[in-house]
Amino acid sequence: MITRLDFVFTTLGGLVVLTIVLFLIVLLNRAFKARTMKDLQKWHTLPNIKDNLTQGSYNTFSDYLAQEKEFLDKTYEEVAIEEEEPFNRYVRKSKSSPYKDGENLNSSFECFPLQDKKKGGILLIHGLTDSPYYLRAIAGIFAQKGYYVNCLRLPGHGTTPGALLDVKWEDWYAAVKFGAHMVRKEISKYEAPQFFVGGFSTGGALTLRYVLETLTSGLPTPDKLFLFSPAIGVSWLAEFADWHALISWIPYFRKFKWKEIKPEYEPCKYNSFPKNAADQIYELTRENRKLVKKLVSNKDDLQKMPPIYAFQSIVDATVSTEKLVEMMAEISTEKSELVLFDINRLFEKLLDVDAANKLLDEVKKRSNFKAKLIVVTNEKKSADVKFISYFGKEEIRFESILKWPGHFFALSHICIPVAPEDEYYGQGSELGELNVRVEKSIIALDSSDLIRTRYNPFFPFIRSRIENAIPGEL
Repeated sequence: MITRLDFVFTTLGGLVVLTIVLFLIVLLNRAFKARTMKDLQKWHTLPNIKDNLTQGSYNTFSDYLAQEKEFLDKTYEEVAIEEEEPFNRYVRKSKSSPYKDGENLNSSFECFPLQDKKKGGILLIHGLTDSPYYLRAIAGIFAQKGYYVNCLRLPGHGTTPGALLDVKWEDWYAAVKFGAHMVRKEISKYEAPQFFVGGFSTGGALTLRYVLETLTSGLPTPDKLFLFSPAIGVSWLAEFADWHALISWIPYFRKFKWKEIKPEYEPCKYNSFPKNAADQIYELTRENRKLVKKLVSNKDDLQKMPPIYAFQSIVDATVSTEKLVEMMAEISTEKSELVLFDINRLFEKLLDVDAANKLLDEVKKRSNFKAKLIVVTNEKKSADVKFISYFGKEEIRFESILKWPGHFFALSHICIPVAPEDEYYGQGSELGELNVRVEKSIIALDSSDLIRTRYNPFFPFIRSRIENAIPGEL
């Protein structure tokens, strides 16, 4: 005789089996679809490169740079091709080659202040899939103001997109601790030096973690934290990015490891994107969230939190602006500052403005926001930019005339730290001013990549806020 309990267990067991079957069907369906992606090239499939240089011991950062140059040159030669392609980063004579005058633009670099103007130092960390090059303009601001700058290449970056297939966020974080040590070692020669850290996108998440850990680890806590489009939160879908591993180990389904396989036409950024990269940034942001919650619960440690200076587009499609606002409300100090770049209100009728308007309204209503909030915006009938500060802080006055360029509708995630003068991604450059005219049915690139804003026309304002935040005039 079947009891009610037996019926319940039988039903539940059937539902579990059905769920597993449906899951496998979906997984296999996606795996077969992945096989229709573009062919993998050798920069996708090169055997795993041991990019563990930051685990070594070096007397100076110059010693590290010499070792890194040898590693990058060797890696490039292994994947370089002879074809005459005008836009391929793995063709040495290509317009997209990262080599300029013998220098690899993806390399780590350091900048030294003038001998008699040494104020301190900063570690800068780049974002996911890109390289230190993206922070060159930011580095220049600090160097000119008297700060030693160390801009470090993260493991798996600046070489081949395949190098991100197996890397872990812990590898990136170990590199950050190495870079911070090198900065502290250099500025220990200075008199009463200031120590800063900062990062772009994933680099922002990593430097945030470094600050949070130093509050309790005994290491010197940085005096300030600078964040550019920081990865404080990412899409919850990234939690499932590692499920491909159930079958992508089978050679027949190896393309399933990739979220995107694209032409590599950018000199300092991968276009192809392995799912492992999404999984790692999700894990990093989740672990960071635990540290933030722990900090909020400990008032003594919270009082030791240094000022945060953050810059982000309101409509960032890569990371969550809402999560950044939430974090700033929880742990930022009164000396902190959040700069949000609004959309171009001239084109409201052509844009989906609901998300931007909702975010601005929610931020303005926050009663627990200690940081100064500055919104870079414009009127519906004018391209002229104005700067509005909230929460009763002093007014911002910026003695310059900035306007929205005529074809700019909004700023993107990737453009925030890039100056208009940038040779590769700036105003007038081939990549910075991509203006493709083609029939949509034949384009091999993602149209969203082609129309994405590459440089920040309001970079002078970022410069002014950084200069206002750091001590020392030249």
